[in-house]
Amino acid sequence: MHSFHTDAKVTSGSWGGDGASDVSAHHALRIGSRSWNDVELATSSLSGEGSDGKLGYDFFADQVLEVDFDRCRIVVHDRLPEATTGYAALPTHSLRGSFSITCRVNSASDTFDQAFMVHTGHSGALIFGTRAVNEAPSLDELRSEGAEVLKDSFGHELRNEKVRLPSLVIAQHDLVDVSASLMDPRSSIPASVIGGEVLKRFNWLLDLRNDVMYLRPNSRYGSPFR
Repeated sequence: MHSFHTDAKVTSGSWGGDGASDVSAHHALRIGSRSWNDVELATSSLSGEGSDGKLGYDFFADQVLEVDFDRCRIVVHDRLPEATTGYAALPTHSLRGSFSITCRVNSASDTFDQAFMVHTGHSGALIFGTRAVNEAPSLDELRSEGAEVLKDSFGHELRNEKVRLPSLVIAQHDLVDVSASLMDPRSSIPASVIGGEVLKRFNWLLDLRNDVMYLRPNSRYGSPFR
């Protein structure tokens, strides 16, 4: 991007702490037939392996995103499609500028509801944030599979404990033997995360106008968790 120019530097938080990004204003963006002017861009050298960047849901406000993993496509609708057979509805809630869904966690000796931030940029299944780790003692009883080292978008390293969860109930569907991790206690982010390893097992209809996420199992649903 030879025309990129830095207009300001901003500090924002990530999993392992704060970091600075260059910000550039007054760019044009086109997605399909839709276009925007005066778009602000921020740099992120670690936005995600294999990606050139990331964008947020604000570009699709008041619309419905259909995410079809079977056909590898995203469709933007102006209203909810009439054909919703097989989809289960989940209300979404605002969480730190993103959105979350609530799932039922069946831990070693306990069952509880947990809000997870929907994080399409995380390739793993689940991360239990520092708040969940402190408030749900039964998570400590899960079988440990060692440590994993994660880097956030600013390069901070975190050492999370890898565990196996007996089951997770999401949109009335029971996923078993789910891979998960317990967040490094040094993390500055208390929220829990649900990532691509779970999300890709469903096709979605994300109604951003009415704050509802519709999920339907797809061809990946029965695959074992890695």
